[in-house]
Amino acid sequence: RQQMTGETGKFVDLKDELSNIKQILRKNGANVVKKTNVYLTLAEREVLEYLCKGYTNGEIAEKRGVSVIGVNRMIQKMYLETQTRTRTELVRWAIQHGYVAARDR
Repeated sequence: RQQMTGETGKFVDLKDELSNIKQILRKNGANVVKKTNVYLTLAEREVLEYLCKGYTNGEIAEKRGVSVIGVNRMIQKMYLETQTRTRTELVRWAIQHGYVAARDR
């Protein structure tokens, strides 16, 4: 019971602290990746960000210092993992699952 008390040792304080935490989580919740069975590596997320910005495979390869074939393989792997078939579908998937933010016009 002692562990469940707030800063001053009262349940009221604990309730206030939990309320503050919930508000922070709601506020920052829009920036969180939504639950999905697909796990993208850091490199895949980086390539996905470039894809969403409209970069070509060659430009992505140049930015990352890898070969175009490596970028192609990574994109093909993401198509399989996300069950998408085109760059547009992959970008839509990324937006829907919170990997990238949709741009406001």
